[in-house]
Amino acid sequence: MEGALNADPLTWYALDDSQIALSGCMDDHDAADSWNDGIVRDLQQIVTHIQQMRQLLQPRQIPPDQPDAKPPESDPVIREEQVPEAVDLAEQLDELLDTSEAEATLHLSVEDLLRKEIERIKEAAAQPNQERKQPRLRTALRRLAYLTGAIIVATSPGAASVLSQRLTPIFDLILRFFL
Repeated sequence: MEGALNADPLTWYALDDSQIALSGCMDDHDAADSWNDGIVRDLQQIVTHIQQMRQLLQPRQIPPDQPDAKPPESDPVIREEQVPEAVDLAEQLDELLDTSEAEATLHLSVEDLLRKEIERIKEAAAQPNQERKQPRLRTALRRLAYLTGAIIVATSPGAASVLSQRLTPIFDLILRFFL
């Protein structure tokens, strides 16, 4: 938890991770029954303060019916001649996931999500039926765009600058399908 509080810049997801770790520790050790009441009360107050700080740090989602709201994202467009490009970017991302930087930075669940979308792209590209191929490719590319974009934004530059530098060109390739 101390690491999250000393993180520069202080982010809502670092605080959220700390709150989860603290609550998990208290549950694992049955704090309510086995720890001093004063300590438990202080720790519960810390959890409450972390939740309050998160609301101040977390980006606010603007409801779609308000004027400041972003328009919905467009679907990626993949022409038949671009299918090999989509497969190539999936393979580049797959290779990146096997690097030591990715292993040291990405949580296993994130890596699994990325690999799932990589496989979806490869399977969709191999699909002979155009009516099935295009929707599957669009869905997989949209999910891949969300995941890679979130990783680039959420990765602290000090911890994973190499991963971020390698992931950014792949993200740029993905975005070409959205323009």
